[in-house]
Amino acid sequence: MVFPLSVITKTKKGKIEVRNLVERGFYVIYDYRNLDDFKISENKQKIVLKNSKNQIKSFFIFPLKEKGKFLLVETENKEDIKVWNDELKKEENLFND
Repeated sequence: MVFPLSVITKTKKGKIEVRNLVERGFYVIYDYRNLDDFKISENKQKIVLKNSKNQIKSFFIFPLKEKGKFLLVETENKEDIKVWNDELKKEENLFND
């Protein structure tokens, strides 16, 4: 197959690859805060992805010791949870559909 140069990339090892779209959608990132002082309680975040077919995937995001590197761990999908929007001072659904 012939691909446009705009979708071709080269790895650090020099291998030529094609950037291929797997799925497209929307996402939400949230963290965990202490109830008393609202400071970050755990050194993790969660990202919830929603693709164009409304399918949900959730991952914990753990920072690694090397700056700028993170570990993603897939978790159970919970579509019905709510998050706190501190800017608006109210609870919200993960996705405002």
